Formats: sequence, structure tokens, C-alpha cells
Amino acid sequence: MLRFALLFRLSNKWDMYLYFKKYLQLSMDKLFKYIFLVIFFTVFACSKEDFMSQPSMPSDFLELKSVLDIRIFGDEIWFRSERLCDTCRISTNNLSTPMISQLSRMKGSQFRFDESKPMLIPVADNHGVLHTATQNEILKINDIRDYTSVLKTGDFTFTQFVFDKNNGIWMGGKKGIAYWDGSKTITYTSDNSLTDTDVTHGMAVDHTGNVWIPLDFKKGLLKITDGNWEVIPYHKIPGLNTDSYLFNPLVDKDNRIWFTAFNSSNPTNVICFDGKNWLTEFPGILKNGELFVDSQGTIWRLNHIIDTSSTMKFTLQFLHNDTWKNYDVSDVTHLILSLDANSEKVYIGTSAGLIIKNR
Repeated sequence: MLRFALLFRLSNKWDMYLYFKKYLQLSMDKLFKYIFLVIFFTVFACSKEDFMSQPSMPSDFLELKSVLDIRIFGDEIWFRSERLCDTCRISTNNLSTPMISQLSRMKGSQFRFDESKPMLIPVADNHGVLHTATQNEILKINDIRDYTSVLKTGDFTFTQFVFDKNNGIWMGGKKGIAYWDGSKTITYTSDNSLTDTDVTHGMAVDHTGNVWIPLDFKKGLLKITDGNWEVIPYHKIPGLNTDSYLFNPLVDKDNRIWFTAFNSSNPTNVICFDGKNWLTEFPGILKNGELFVDSQGTIWRLNHIIDTSSTMKFTLQFLHNDTWKNYDVSDVTHLILSLDANSEKVYIGTSAGLIIKNR
């Protein structure tokens, strides 16, 4: 009956015109609202990085993220961080939560970031030009989100790289060692080199140009001098045994090479080579911990305090005139993952963001 009455009313042409005019106006209003919302969210999505690229402090952007690496180059400070991906689909076979890697840079008041693909913390060549890398490509940094490909390594994947005194690039990881001389790449494995292993645990180049590469269990330490390879056996390095290896080589301002030892039999897990002697006794630091070197060439030591409580405990020290000085981190409640410092500030990367303190 209602349907019939409506049709009867619409039989009047004027009524029909008014009805469709009102209907059309309502439809156009909805359409314009819909178009406005589409445009707004499209602009917001495209400009999200621009809005976030100018926070008042890098700690605003890095809040609650794991800050894995920090590197200071003059007036630029670079960060490598990770955050949980809250939009990624997780398959039933994947037990871990996907992470998004971020490379970010603070320069003066400008802070920008890149999430396009996982990249390593920048490394400077002998001319001060910064480079980053994916797992199989070296990239020259022109600007954040602006890179030039230097070389691609194909199936050879790597987790660290350094420049030697000739500006050649050494790369290593779990597939051997690769070297790029500026025109070609040579790959060294246990089948065609002295290493007897394909696993490496870091790389460093000292002030005289020697390349230091810790090898895997029982394989010792590789030293490359002017293209000549020398493998130092593990049993000639104090504190190492068949169940241990060196990792994370660091060069300080005095050209000493510092290593952390896995499963060290020393009083601490720190081993240092001063150019002549191996040093293993370091009064004032604890058995377990990590080493960092800042942009000034100062060595820092994070000591892990192992006890039965659930509270995380640690202390932080830096080496000054061969004496370990305590640095107050009593206000840091999360795990320290990275560190760098200049003459004024100390930048501490944690599992839940960045902390900036006075030197």
C-alpha cells in the first residue's frame, strides 16, 4: 500500500522533480564527502614521512624503537633502528613478529628517516663519503633516501663492511670474505683461502691500514696487511680455547684493537692487542659485558650484572688514561644496545628508544 501511494505521488511531474532533486542533492553531498575523505587520507599517507621527519628531537621518532646502531660523523648523527610492523600479515608458520628496519639521520635541527629497505649503519670511506649497504649491495649516500649503487654482490650476502687504506671494500658474514678493489669483486672462502671457515664475526681497519677479521670457533684471527694474509691461531691468543672466539673488533684513538670474547676464560671477556702484547687483565670491569667505541676513539664498557632478581642491572664505564671511569646510567631502565659520543653529548640507544645525556 505504501509503495502504491508513493508511486501515485510521483505520478505528478512536479512532485517527481522535487523528489529526485532532493535525492540527487543528498547523493552529491555523500559523494563529495567521500571524495574529500579519500583525498585527505591519500595526502596524509603520502605526507606521513614529511610530518614525522621534523620532530623536535630524534627521541620523539625513536621512542619505543630498538636503536641498534649509532654513528656520529661531524654534524651528522645516524641511527639504525627497528620497530614492530603493526600492519604486516603473519602466517601461521611464522612464530616471530615482523620488524621494519629504519635508517635515520639528524643534522642540525633536521631529522629524516628511511624505511624503504633494511640497511646497515653508514661507514665512511677515506674521503669521508658515507656508504650504507643491504645484504648484497653497497650504496653511496647522497642524502637520506637518495643513494647511488656502488656494487652488487649477487649471491654473496654480508653483514658488515669496511674500507681499507686503498679505499677497497672488505665484506664478511657467514659466506666467506669478499673484496672489491674498485673494479671487480673477489670472494674468499674456506676452499680458496687460509681462513678454513666461511664465518666471520666483525671487521675493523686500524690506523696503519691493517684489516682485522675475527674468525669462527677454533679458527683464530685474520690479519691482512698490504694484501698479505696472516691467520693468528686461537691458541696464541690468551684466553681463547676450543669453545671460544673473538668478535666485534674496535680500534681506539691509540690504535689498540679491542675484542669481545665469547666464552672467554679470562677474568673478563675483553681482549686487547696494543700492537705488541695481548692484554687480558682489566681491573674495575666485570666478567660479562659489551664494548663500544665512540667518535672520539674512546672505549666504553657496558657491564652486565648477573643476579637472581628480575631487575635489569648494568653499569657503564669509559676508559680515560688507562683507568675505567664510571658513567651514570642509573636513570636508564631498558637494555642498552648502542652508544656513541662527541665532545658534548652521549647518545645511548636502548631497546625502547634513544637517550641523550651530557658527556
